[in-house]
Order: sequence, then structure tokens, then C-alpha cells
Amino acid sequence: MSGQHEDLMTDIYKLQQQYYNVNNKNKFFKKAQKNECANIVSRQIGIELILAQAIKILHRNQMLIDYTILKTFTSPENYNDINLFLAKHMTHCIQSFGSIEIHVNLDTLTISAIERHRSAIVNFTEFGHENGYTKFVTNLSFYNTPSFVSTGASLLHMLIPPELKKLVKFYNKHESNALLQLLDA
Repeated sequence: MSGQHEDLMTDIYKLQQQYYNVNNKNKFFKKAQKNECANIVSRQIGIELILAQAIKILHRNQMLIDYTILKTFTSPENYNDINLFLAKHMTHCIQSFGSIEIHVNLDTLTISAIERHRSAIVNFTEFGHENGYTKFVTNLSFYNTPSFVSTGASLLHMLIPPELKKLVKFYNKHESNALLQLLDA
């Protein structure tokens, strides 16, 4: 992890702590509260700054999507901004290199998060399919995959377009750290 990444996560954590100190953290019915906190984080820090760390081109045509950052600011209010940023990066890779590898760090992903952000995931996969992005994907790897995702019946698995399922690789937490470090080298 870079110092810039750690600084960003520290700033995000401080904003989240301030929010939850004022608004006691709900044990149930957390969706609206999480969205409100995410909106504050994206407004205070700036969505472009956070997106630049959450979704980035590593080498040539390799794109890393880091859920550990995305989860801190993703809400229905900024789904469109996130999807446009993602589309811009994918288009750049495809135009520059003729293909794209997508690497996704799923560390800390929960079933409730998939449900909470399902519409954004569905919208982007439909957008990618309609615009022909899927035919340029040569690798779709998921790291720090929670056990509930690696089953064929998982919610996330159902959201992957059929033409990409043959390219999907799931890596558990034990394998992921070394593989992510190789990507970011």
C-alpha cells in the first residue's frame, strides 16, 4: 500500500468516526445511515480523489478495483459518477491496448453490501455488455473472496455476464495478499 492510500484511508476513517460520534451507529436498518455517511465522505474528500485510489490502471491494461475504498463512499447519490469513472478507465485500456484485465479486491465484502449496491452493479454490467466491453476482457480476477461469493449460487456470481464467467478467477484470502502485491509492483 502506498502512503497516499494510507493517508486517504486515515482521512476517511476520521470522517466516519466524526459521523458516528454524532449519529450513533445503528445495529439494524443501517442502509440509510451508511449512505448518508458515504455521501459526507465523498463530499468532504472529493469523489475524484477517492475514485483515483479506488479504481486505477496499474500496468498497461490492468485495472484494479478496490472495494475496501469503494465501500467508504459508494451510495446511490454517486453511482453514476463511479460508473462513468470506471467506463472511462475501461475505454482507455481498450483503446490503448486492445484488451483489459480487471482485478477486484473484495476484502470485507458482505452479502448486505452486494444487496445495498446491487442496482449500481447491475447498471454497470448492463452498460458494459451493451457497449461491447465484455469482448475485450481477458481476465476477471477477484481477490480476498469471501466464502459466500465463491459458490456458483452467490449473488455476485449471478451478476457476472455469462460471456465472462469462463474468465473468472476467485482467490481466497491466503492467496490474495501475495498476488495483489505482484499486481501493484
